Amino acid sequence: VPEGEEGELIIGGVGLARYLDDAKDQVAYAAMPSLGWSRAYRSGDRVRFDGVGIVFAGRKDEQVKVGGRRIELGEIDSALLQLPGVTGAGAAVRKSAAGNTLLVGYVTVEEGFSTKAATEQLRQDLPAALVPRLAVVDTIPTRTSGKIDRDALPWPLADGVLGAGARAVATVATRTGAAVRPGDRIPAAW
Repeated sequence: VPEGEEGELIIGGVGLARYLDDAKDQVAYAAMPSLGWSRAYRSGDRVRFDGVGIVFAGRKDEQVKVGGRRIELGEIDSALLQLPGVTGAGAAVRKSAAGNTLLVGYVTVEEGFSTKAATEQLRQDLPAALVPRLAVVDTIPTRTSGKIDRDALPWPLADGVLGAGARAVATVATRTGAAVRPGDRIPAAW
């Protein structure tokens, strides 16, 4: 792509790893004849070259990094929708005033919904690092495409919106030095 425009980061060359299983290798890697590579890996990262180096611009999918782990927000959405009494759900990553990264699960609910019971269910169903702080909201905003408008989900949350005990554990998922966020510069390795 021309300087200043975005494109997908594609990794290739002699140092590209291989799966031990040929079937998995063929799924994860494909030829990139336009670049002269017999094998290449599509990272899913959107980047742009600014004349000095590569600048990370986000993800092509809804994958995010929280506490050093890459997660798909759609998987969290799905787990939230499986909870009893939940009628709509969407997960988003937010920053606290102290700079901590939080995974927040926004839910619309039926009467009688228990945040405490829902959190316990999520702890049984998901790895600990993927259990979001629950926030009950009136509606889950959507884009014209019908997809969740994660940017329109409320933040910061009003007092009392997070589930019981959430303030005490809200700093568990913190930003790590390895986290890459939109606008971060990736040093050129060449």
